Amino acid sequence: MRTDWNVQASRTLDWVGSRKPAYHPSIVAPVHPRNLAQILGKDAKKRGRTNEARVIEALALPTRPPWMRSVRRATKAEDHAGIDVVVESDVGKLFVQVKSSRGGKAAFLERRRTARVAIVVVHVTDSPEALLRKVVGELAKIRAEYVKERQGER
Repeated sequence: MRTDWNVQASRTLDWVGSRKPAYHPSIVAPVHPRNLAQILGKDAKKRGRTNEARVIEALALPTRPPWMRSVRRATKAEDHAGIDVVVESDVGKLFVQVKSSRGGKAAFLERRRTARVAIVVVHVTDSPEALLRKVVGELAKIRAEYVKERQGER
């Protein structure tokens, strides 16, 4: 019986000659924690990209507020700074960070307290209209701060 962490599930499920599998056929072979983290990381990255695309699609709906002029995915530099989506508005660029859980939002807030970034938690069940409401609700707060600052300068 192999105890190596790199045993593949397909190998343990095949019957070779009279040899029996190393594990019961209904059990998947163990995975090394490092490999598991890599697998989960790829899944999280894919889910993040999908959610970002869903937010961009929602922000392109014709029911968006008139102060939203355009929307785009963040550049690599912006993404490195913690921005996923950039909204061009009447007060300039507004930034959105898309998260898949409240825990992810809380962790982001601990790392980034000073930036004016709207953080939106996206669930699989959210419709495009619901996503639009979430994002507009968060961005409206940041936009109001910019408008208030501009009025104070006059």
